[in-house]
Amino acid sequence: MILIYRLFLSHSSPTAETKDRLCELAQQIKACLDPGEQIEVLFDLEQITGGDDWRHRIAFMLHICHGGVVLLDDAAMKSDWVLAEATFLSFRRAWHHSFVFIPVSFLVEEDLQEAKKKRAENRKTLAQTAWSVVDLPAIQYVAGQSVESIAQRIVTGLRNQGQLQACPTPADLLASQLAARLRNVSVVHLRTLASRVEQATPYLTLDECHLAAIAVLQEMLTSQRLLAARDLLDGFGISLEDSEYLSILEGLAPLALEEEAAAMLRLRRDDGSYAHSSLGCDNPEYFVRLHLRRAYLATKTPTHFAVANTLGTFEEISAGLRDALRGKSPALLRGRSDEHLDQLLCHDRAQIHAWVPGPIDAEVMARLDASYPRISFIVHHPADLEPAALPPGVIQISPPLGAEKELDIFNDYVMAVAELQQPQEWAR
Repeated sequence: MILIYRLFLSHSSPTAETKDRLCELAQQIKACLDPGEQIEVLFDLEQITGGDDWRHRIAFMLHICHGGVVLLDDAAMKSDWVLAEATFLSFRRAWHHSFVFIPVSFLVEEDLQEAKKKRAENRKTLAQTAWSVVDLPAIQYVAGQSVESIAQRIVTGLRNQGQLQACPTPADLLASQLAARLRNVSVVHLRTLASRVEQATPYLTLDECHLAAIAVLQEMLTSQRLLAARDLLDGFGISLEDSEYLSILEGLAPLALEEEAAAMLRLRRDDGSYAHSSLGCDNPEYFVRLHLRRAYLATKTPTHFAVANTLGTFEEISAGLRDALRGKSPALLRGRSDEHLDQLLCHDRAQIHAWVPGPIDAEVMARLDASYPRISFIVHHPADLEPAALPPGVIQISPPLGAEKELDIFNDYVMAVAELQQPQEWAR
């Protein structure tokens, strides 16, 4: 399968002049290519207004792109939409080295740092993401005023990292998993679904089965409704078995969550381990798992389990970790000593997510962090309550889901999988 390199441009273009600059940059990027090189430049030309939902318009492009460019000027630094896009692009780069994220600054360095500082001061610490989260300083900058020179530097930067050879994105991988479930269904309906993404076929060189899967994926990303995705699948009738329905819907369900929130579960610390996080939810058995599946979309989620916490002590949580590990492999670990289990929990190849009811005292958190360096703790609390002051090293998942949206997402899932076999306890 040949993949055309998809480059996403994040921008704020409120004026005719900035819109012209955006279109010219996209043209110049293509003009800089050598024979045999292909780039499809993806961007939303229309200025996104306050009442618009950027996720419904460009979520698909954010998930399908192989690299991203964020155009930084005064308008972009003040834009919630550009910040959200840059956050997600930054996280995608942190997930995998093949993703290239290039900031293009139309501001001199002093003005850029001042704009970031002012923007951070205007945002609520627990409820909103600030530009400090976006990993700009550690990655390649392109600066300048000439569109032609900037386009050349972007293409040169991609060439230098060998990234014009496109690799499957998380969305490609998820679509391939869905396509495998659609091989035996009606060709007529496959073509009907494939026609829904006809506008994307210049850069989606896929067969009809994969294009149909992409159409279902796009519907979920833009509507964030599992019921809407099921409506598309219902056209296959009895040719799609209940088990296949359930498998597809399970694969799509994490897309109901917002990208940057789940992505924070994969934030790295300086020592290479994942940061600890705090998540507000009333149904952690469902939503912590859903956040983890969103964070590891289309890949295998690392070992994860729940730990009880009634006393809030280090000893209680440590015992809970060992019990949870025993439960993962009871035949292998029955009778093993606490010391042996702690060695397994600290193994340098291990990566474990453990979610624990909050609150957790700062001293207890520090001991857990020192004793289990390979475990990323997710401290959950009721959706309608903000956590107390977070212990050092624990970040608030942002933006918070909220009790109303949590209920809406869960009810949407229940209705979508109604009448289908549901093996998970949390779905019964």
